[in-house]
Amino acid sequence: MNELTIEQVRLNHLRKQHALDKKRPDFYEIAKTQLGLHSTDYWTPYLSVWARIGDYDARTVFNSLNRGDRLLRLNAFRTTVHVVHIDNLSMLIHATQSVFYRKIRQHPDIRHLSDNELESLKETILATLEDGPKTMREIKKLVPEHARQIRPLFHLAATSGEVIRATANHARSSTTAYALLEKWVEGFRLDDMSEDDALDQVMHMYIDRFGPVSINDMSWWLSTTKSRAKAAVEAFDDIVAVEMAGKSKLMTSSDIDHAASLEPPSEPVIWLLPYEDHLPKAFIDRSWYLSDKMKSRVFPKLREHYWPPKCPPPPTDVKVTGATNASGEIRPTIWTNGEIAGRWELEKNGMEYRISYSVFRKVHAKYGNMISERARELEDFVNTRLVPISRTN
Repeated sequence: MNELTIEQVRLNHLRKQHALDKKRPDFYEIAKTQLGLHSTDYWTPYLSVWARIGDYDARTVFNSLNRGDRLLRLNAFRTTVHVVHIDNLSMLIHATQSVFYRKIRQHPDIRHLSDNELESLKETILATLEDGPKTMREIKKLVPEHARQIRPLFHLAATSGEVIRATANHARSSTTAYALLEKWVEGFRLDDMSEDDALDQVMHMYIDRFGPVSINDMSWWLSTTKSRAKAAVEAFDDIVAVEMAGKSKLMTSSDIDHAASLEPPSEPVIWLLPYEDHLPKAFIDRSWYLSDKMKSRVFPKLREHYWPPKCPPPPTDVKVTGATNASGEIRPTIWTNGEIAGRWELEKNGMEYRISYSVFRKVHAKYGNMISERARELEDFVNTRLVPISRTN
């Protein structure tokens, strides 16, 4: 069995996250190569890309999202919202539709309906979009008798590629207009592929992009069964086992070759990854980038431990009754050379935002200076690029 050290794995992830590229990609390329940018918080995709390439024109990206130009918002991995590239859209819709459909079909406002009743009601609701995108509020005024059923019906229609999230008033607005996908994206037609073929493609791309991974990682990330993930791996002819810190993982053969040949960069790589960044969320086994003693700070069990990062470390034996637990939401993190070293948060200071941060483990003095500089650069990006496109006036 091939073997890689943790250091080689971290270095290879830096490569696959574009940190070692001589010519940095743009937002569109990153959205495409990463399969999707987590977007539960609407600023997260912008901040994820900034962490990898530095300053860019966020307004142009917002306009692209608001026009359906190469970028769209889609419920994808773990049924959560991601910003995805148009080139991956058909594949992702087919690969994730059944999981999302089963979840939405159990919504209390539609689960009592028969399939025929559901289809008829869906057609009525979708007809309101024939003349262009509309918000939920606007649609409820047109069909008030179905107000409670509109949202789950739209989500259901999204699983088959009929509806897509379209415009928003600003970059952090939670009020989204919905549109008929084939009317919103000029020339788009959903590719004719089976769910199995699409799922196989996504799983292979996932292994290549995020490997080394385990069957558990694959099953969790795509909300599929472990047996289905195993079947896909067995069908691929370029997936090989690799040992990492005593654990057996999976990678593509070409990816192993890259990982084994990499040399450390001449300068440290410092990242300030945002809340729920797609990279740390791509794994259920997070040991390659996060030590056990830091988990409770990075994945806080209770909201009272979200902030401030300088507070005493939250206890690891907290009894959790809510939905947020240690495998749930990841707070904004500081990374040095592919490993988490601390946390950061945005704090409102009058009309501007400031970065507060705390480093949890000992780092070289040079790293500390670089973290401070990156924090200042991030403040500038947020205040000059994101804040102006996140206001209604």
